[in-house]
Amino acid sequence: MFEKYAVLFLSVCCASAAEGRPSGYIYQLEGRHDPFQSFIASSGNMSPDLPVDAPQDRGGLSLEPGQLQLAAIISLPGVNGRKAMAEDVAGKGYFLDVGMPVGKYGTVRKIADGQVVIEESYRTASGRFVAKETVMRLKTEGEE
Repeated sequence: MFEKYAVLFLSVCCASAAEGRPSGYIYQLEGRHDPFQSFIASSGNMSPDLPVDAPQDRGGLSLEPGQLQLAAIISLPGVNGRKAMAEDVAGKGYFLDVGMPVGKYGTVRKIADGQVVIEESYRTASGRFVAKETVMRLKTEGEE
């Protein structure tokens, strides 16, 4: 039974090619992901929206922004700009300064009244560039 279908398929393909008309569907490779290449094996990630590049040791603070709570913002005369103080869940304190690396992909972009803006940017396995902002706010009295 398989032989009947194979002969029928070959006769239709050969007949259309002999007549000079296109045989049907033409696969366009430009702008498409190779369907036979595993994105898991090539990048080591389980999802194409996860960061691909392994971060180098950038110095700064190794904790992620979500692991910190803003404790204070300090503005001292004679010091360029402001400094921020944050603490982790254990109560250990850290100083934050503009331009300081935070976590794997974050950088402190702005220290303003009552908040610190941290920008995280990375490239995913699908080639998309992701940049997101995390705003750490200073809690007021009575707020938890």
